Order: sequence, then structure tokens, then C-alpha cells
Amino acid sequence: MNRFARWTLCAVVTTAFVVAGCDSSDKEKQRQKDLDKQARREQKQRERDRLNNPDTVIAHDRNTHTGASDRTRGMDEIPTTATPVEGGAATGLEYEPTRDGVIYAYDVDADRVIYVGRIRDRERFRLDPEGGRAMINNRTVFRSDINPRHRFRLYFDRAS
Repeated sequence: MNRFARWTLCAVVTTAFVVAGCDSSDKEKQRQKDLDKQARREQKQRERDRLNNPDTVIAHDRNTHTGASDRTRGMDEIPTTATPVEGGAATGLEYEPTRDGVIYAYDVDADRVIYVGRIRDRERFRLDPEGGRAMINNRTVFRSDINPRHRFRLYFDRAS
């Protein structure tokens, strides 16, 4: 084989390896991009599902807010992202958020969440234990036999 033929053969073989290596590398990069894209899509879907289902239960410990020494089932029904906004009174609680979200009414003495509902910016939520009801803008959204002598707390989880 002459010198020119050897160089040509080497060039062809080298080019074949380079192209094959780049091709598989490009396929791997594309596969990784597709996986990342799918993961982002799934994360967005989980976030949409969480926002559309305000009753999602996230186990957590709220001892810093309640002063309790152990976890309670009732508090576990309130997401960790919710913040206490009003509490302690047995005569009635009111809250008016500055943005959309979900309001949770919690009966401290019965250790249970008695109401969960969406609330919009500047709507006024009122819990009336004497009347056994909760209202948003004077429209009854909840009616039940709750003990008017119990203590209640309100928690608000703002929409993302």
C-alpha cells in the first residue's frame, strides 16, 4: 500500500471514530435534556396539583406555635407553609388576607381542623363559634355544631 492510500485510510478511520463518538455523545446529551425536561414537567404538575388540592396533608410539628410537647393529629392536617394569623378567642375570629390562598380554622381544644377553604385577596373570613358557622364576606361557607367554649386558631397558606 502506498503512502497516500495509508494516509487516506487513516483519515477515513479517524473521521469515522470522531463522527461515531460525537453522534453517541450528542444522543446522550439529547437524552439527558429530555429527562430534565420531563422532570421539570412533572414538578410543575405536582405544584399545580398541590395548589388545586388545598387539603394536602403534610406531617409536621408545630410545637413552636402551640407550646405542646407532642405532635397532634389536628395540626398535621395543616401544611407547614401555613402561618398562624389569628387565635385564642372563643367569641369569634376574623381575617382578611392581602393575597389569595387557603384558610384553615383549627379547634385547639378538640385538636381538629374544622374548616379548610380558598379565600381571595381582601375577602373577610369570620369564624362565629356561637352561631356554629364560618363566613366569607357575610356568606356562610360552613355550618356545624362546634363548641363555642373552645379556643380556635386561624392559619393562612398563601397561593404561590
